[in-house]
Amino acid sequence: MMIKYGLSAVLTFAWASHVQAEPAERERRLNTITVTALPPDKGALHINPIIRRPQDFQRPGFSEMELVFVPVAIIEGALEPLLGEENRDYLRLVTELPDRPEGIPFEDTAKDYFTQAVILPRGYYVLSEVTFRQSSAYGSPDLQTVSHCLADQSFLLHVKGRDVMFLGRPEFEYPTPERLADPSFTSAGDLVENLDSANIWRWTTTDLITLEVQPTTFERTDAFCSPQAVTPSM
Repeated sequence: MMIKYGLSAVLTFAWASHVQAEPAERERRLNTITVTALPPDKGALHINPIIRRPQDFQRPGFSEMELVFVPVAIIEGALEPLLGEENRDYLRLVTELPDRPEGIPFEDTAKDYFTQAVILPRGYYVLSEVTFRQSSAYGSPDLQTVSHCLADQSFLLHVKGRDVMFLGRPEFEYPTPERLADPSFTSAGDLVENLDSANIWRWTTTDLITLEVQPTTFERTDAFCSPQAVTPSM
């Protein structure tokens, strides 16, 4: 009797332990995680742009800013676009502007904006155009779109396979009606000059190095800038 009772107790304890352990085991299971590496022919460009708006800007104002990067070939020192206007959609970075209620003090800072990213085939690129757009739900049709072509003040960027690049937190000037009245105004402001002192880097899968960009100009065509974009006077 003692042996049978002891065996029954052991089996009962083992069954109870299994029942108690089963939920814990399920809790320790992790969901499947998929890690995608960059292909050898493409690189990733990250940028955290900041838009500076004055306190008295016209509300509701622009709702997004778009940056267009154009692939180029360097031929005898000049930049030749490799894609036509109809093929530029995947080369765009769009930043949404946060709402700013009227009458409440504010300052546009890095914490108000998110880092944007775009995957680019390896090669050379220039930032060709900066565009501010207003949501179609807003009124004020005279301010629906404002674009600046950077033909006279841009930079050349070299994208390498599997590299991850960070272009820092460049500041862009909000195009108010007063600023747009100045023919020399550009939303890019002093972007090119400030890149030398910006915290920009390139991760090469083995090393973290400084990202080098080269100031450049290009001849304006529809492959670089949209027809309605303004080229600021220097």
